[in-house]
Amino acid sequence: MPTYRPSARVRLAIRVDEGADTGALDGRLDQGSTAPSGSTESLQGQQVEGASSREDIERELANVQASREFVTQNRDQFSPQAFDFFLADLDQQRDRLQDRLTATATANAPDATAGAGPDDRLVLGTILPKSCTIERNGLRTADTATVQLDYRDAPFDPRLIRSVAIEIIVGLVDAQSYELGVAGETRDDGTALSLVPRGQAGAASAPEGTTRFIGLVDEWSVTLDGQDGDTIDLSCRDLTAILIDEPLPASDGINIGLPIDRGVRELLNRLPSTRGTSVRFGIAGEEGDAPIPGSSVPRSRRSRRGRGGRRGRQGGQRLSVWDHITETCTQVGLVPVFEDNELRLIRPRTFYENRDVARRMVYGRNLENLGFSRKLGGTKVPTVEVRAYDPALGRTRWARYPVPGTAPRTGVFGQTDPPRPARANEVPPSGQNPDDRIRTFTLDGITDPETLAEAAESIWQQIGRQELEGKFRTSDAWSWEMPIGGVDLLRMRAGDAIELLVASPETADLARGTTLASATEIRGLQREARARYLESIGWSRRVAERFSELQDATAFQTIFRSQNMRIIWDVDDGLSIEADFVNFLEIRELGHESPRAQAPSPEVEELTSGRTDEAAQELRRISATRSLVTALRDGGLLTEEQYARRMDELTQLERQRVGDVQAS
Repeated sequence: MPTYRPSARVRLAIRVDEGADTGALDGRLDQGSTAPSGSTESLQGQQVEGASSREDIERELANVQASREFVTQNRDQFSPQAFDFFLADLDQQRDRLQDRLTATATANAPDATAGAGPDDRLVLGTILPKSCTIERNGLRTADTATVQLDYRDAPFDPRLIRSVAIEIIVGLVDAQSYELGVAGETRDDGTALSLVPRGQAGAASAPEGTTRFIGLVDEWSVTLDGQDGDTIDLSCRDLTAILIDEPLPASDGINIGLPIDRGVRELLNRLPSTRGTSVRFGIAGEEGDAPIPGSSVPRSRRSRRGRGGRRGRQGGQRLSVWDHITETCTQVGLVPVFEDNELRLIRPRTFYENRDVARRMVYGRNLENLGFSRKLGGTKVPTVEVRAYDPALGRTRWARYPVPGTAPRTGVFGQTDPPRPARANEVPPSGQNPDDRIRTFTLDGITDPETLAEAAESIWQQIGRQELEGKFRTSDAWSWEMPIGGVDLLRMRAGDAIELLVASPETADLARGTTLASATEIRGLQREARARYLESIGWSRRVAERFSELQDATAFQTIFRSQNMRIIWDVDDGLSIEADFVNFLEIRELGHESPRAQAPSPEVEELTSGRTDEAAQELRRISATRSLVTALRDGGLLTEEQYARRMDELTQLERQRVGDVQAS
């Protein structure tokens, strides 16, 4: 079985305080910090001329490497002075090309962290940390990191530092590379083979992507301790911090007449600290067409001559740019999320979908610690109602999510009032007098009913994951049944699916009443053995049978969503990963799926397009039922046998209806 060693390093871009010498910076105030045309700027802070493609740069780099190997192998053919000259020249060419290669990987970075500087006060370096912790938080919140360095590696007084950008690289190195690196072997870029290579997600510089955090240092603290050693502690936030700290200028804002991604991009480009930030709609590979916020704004609030208005800050409001972007995105059912250097505007439903297979974690196998808790007080699963005043009607519009069956999702107060309570989300121990608790949100300027409904679902998706929660800790970088050497846990983010299981015991005759010492043994019992165990410790037979039955219920939940996670690396203790998780409460709402989830398949749509006869309508209903049955199976509400039987029935019925439609 191959072995791997965890590795971490930190790349710092430190801007030295210029003191009274601010002339170069003052000269850039009028033109912002945009890099000159025809050049790019990497995190290394070195300006690179030209705009060659990545393939061209890699080809040139390969030629330089070949020339360097030729000079080294034929050293005897050169005089010492000529050898040193050729080697130094080739090393300079290699470093320059590697900088250009890195620039293509950080091209999406905002100018605040990767723009061309006006002077030479940028200091860069790669340091091996003593420890570092990366915390990936939920939506709307900046990811954070703390790093501890040995003072000897960066002996800089914080009084000399103006600002710092940071990149944290964490990954695994196989045993052979580690041994070669310790022996002095290096990669083409000069780094030891014993260190994890650098590469951002999606960049060709590393297939899996090893950059785990990109952001700014908020605090640089130096501690001088004669006993434990001198250290530097860094407190950091990701690039969301730039938008959180930037106040929204008065009367400025997102142009709601443009697609949301373009409107956000134009706003950020008008502000010096955020200029150059890459903005995209949707997840990678599924971008599609971005919605236009102005399509749901009253006519009286739109600009004339076809120009879209701006949602600017109004008097008395103190909004940050991040607050403004989040608010506008919510009104069209989106949430903003930073992925490395790029700001993505995505739907919460997309963010919480199984883009990959749920990561399987098994207590007793790859989990060191696992805990659950359930909130029994306060709001459990609130129904969300959003309201917005429509000046054209002189009334307030409303939208709710979720709603039962065919009840209306939207309406106008005084004309179509919200439906009566139908969801028992507040249940006392006796089961008597349940309540449907509704949480109300007021939004400004939305008059389109569908947009209002999207906003209600967006909010519900974000706050409706708080009922059942827990946490786990592992020292593995990969989930159970993942190929050894994978690092899927290092890529885990808030909202990713996790399957949590408890391993069955391999020893002890539990049916004979052997003393049970752990939760693993109790959970591994068969239903009857579990009931007998509960009776043996004093519970009544009725209670024992009931709880044993519930433990094996098909709806017993094992799939959860990560709420936040922490990557912890320590030079002495190695790598560990901790995560908080919550349940995805839509399992209870599957009987009231939204119309979008029950839409007919594309094949059925094509076959029945434009048809209103009974056979076509029945075919659409069959397709929608098929989607619902699949959702029930995925949510654990149907066994595999029940699912297979129901799908066979639907398949036979669908074949009959397809023949009817084709015949007519």
